[in-house]
Amino acid sequence: NGSTSTTSTSTQEQEHDTARKIVAEHFSKRELPFLQDILDTGVQVANNNSHNDYYVMLTNSDIGLTKDFYYGFLLPLLQQDRQAFTINRWSIGMKNSPTTVTVKKPTTDPATLDTLFHQIDASLDHGQVHPGYDCFLLHSTIVPRINLHDLFVGSPPWGSALAVLLEQHLAKHTYKNVRSNPRGTFHLGDDKAWGKNGISEHV
Repeated sequence: NGSTSTTSTSTQEQEHDTARKIVAEHFSKRELPFLQDILDTGVQVANNNSHNDYYVMLTNSDIGLTKDFYYGFLLPLLQQDRQAFTINRWSIGMKNSPTTVTVKKPTTDPATLDTLFHQIDASLDHGQVHPGYDCFLLHSTIVPRINLHDLFVGSPPWGSALAVLLEQHLAKHTYKNVRSNPRGTFHLGDDKAWGKNGISEHV
């Protein structure tokens, strides 16, 4: 019986994984990441950490952090003794802006990166607010309680769904949304590529 049960469970897991893949491929040619899989990795760390007093930060891959993010922006937030934060990004225009970001493609070249960082710094004061949720800061005590099932990153409204779950349930009295500002997170451009076909290009 034990062998039969193990085989049945394994088959169910395989069928579930296949179904998830089919659903994700319906929305995008890319293999979209499932949010719960990412958070489960954080749970594994929590289970191996006796202190259980740290934060998991989750962002989209196209979201940047300003040079003073950790010390000038993040540390004051952590002193507020909250369990969950969402941070709205600051959008830096790539067109019709007083400053111009000329680096358009990913690069590892030191000189090009130096140019990019200087251009970003010069552009921050000319950015705009953005309502989207694409950066989450979650305390280790609530990460194991999150169950998003088969919600995958890259298709709206995954960010809003997680924000509502935090604000109204998991961290009802210890949640804070941090509005867009030039000291937090930023995004180059605001073309809303995710709205063209429902999928972000940066997942």
